[in-house]
Amino acid sequence: GLADALMIAHLGESALASVTTGALDGFALLIFPFGITFIVSSFASQLAGARQFGAARRYGWYGLMIAGFAELLALGSLPYIESVLGLLDYTPQVTAGLSSYLAIRLYFTGPAVGIEALGNYYGGLGNTKVLMRVNVAAMLMNVGFNWLLIDGHWGCPALGIRGASLASVIATTIAFLGFFLYFLRDGRRLPRPRLRAAEFLRLLRFGLPSGFNWAFEFFAFVSYVNIVIGSLGTTSLAAMMSVLQINSISFMPSFGIASAGAILVGQAIGARRKAAVPGLAGLTLRT
Repeated sequence: GLADALMIAHLGESALASVTTGALDGFALLIFPFGITFIVSSFASQLAGARQFGAARRYGWYGLMIAGFAELLALGSLPYIESVLGLLDYTPQVTAGLSSYLAIRLYFTGPAVGIEALGNYYGGLGNTKVLMRVNVAAMLMNVGFNWLLIDGHWGCPALGIRGASLASVIATTIAFLGFFLYFLRDGRRLPRPRLRAAEFLRLLRFGLPSGFNWAFEFFAFVSYVNIVIGSLGTTSLAAMMSVLQINSISFMPSFGIASAGAILVGQAIGARRKAAVPGLAGLTLRT
């Protein structure tokens, strides 16, 4: 979202408002399955703490199943984009830009959730660097494809708003496929996992409330942006959303620390060191 905002701004406030708001609205569909996959790290970390690495790997596959369902949900929402945006008080230029941006951007839902699912699996094992590398690669590719497709370079068409959206889809999909191949190769040293319906349902039992919690909190904010800020005009919307794209970076370090604390707690529980949990929770809060 931030890269798109920085690289589309020269096309004017309507383009900037469309891309930044579209990034937020697209993330609104991601946040529910994201909230479910966050639980993958809890199961994986407890099983890793108990040295049951084969069982932990099954939860990586369960997370990928969630990603598949998320992609179907996103594809099912595509026909309703224009009708929903028509209910909002945007200018025709912003409505058209938002529609064209989201019509492409939503295709990256499954790959984005898949990256998060596999990242939570490896995070539960204590390997958080692999997700960092995947996301850095995706970010660099996104910037590169933005440069190629927004204004048209090296013979590529100048697609403007659609180019920014397409760049996100291409970069995220390539990053996911690379991560998935790494996951498959990494699993050769372990027995072939036999997925269990009871485990998947248990994941949903804890993951669905987590997903709904994230979704309700985020949807309230998205509704405010689209209904209240959107009614103030294109200039106000573009300014507000640009600030929010920059501000979104500010809470990421704290979010990463909280995730690390959850992983350490899960590993301690799996290793039957429950007495260490209060100290780890306190350390996370202090940090």
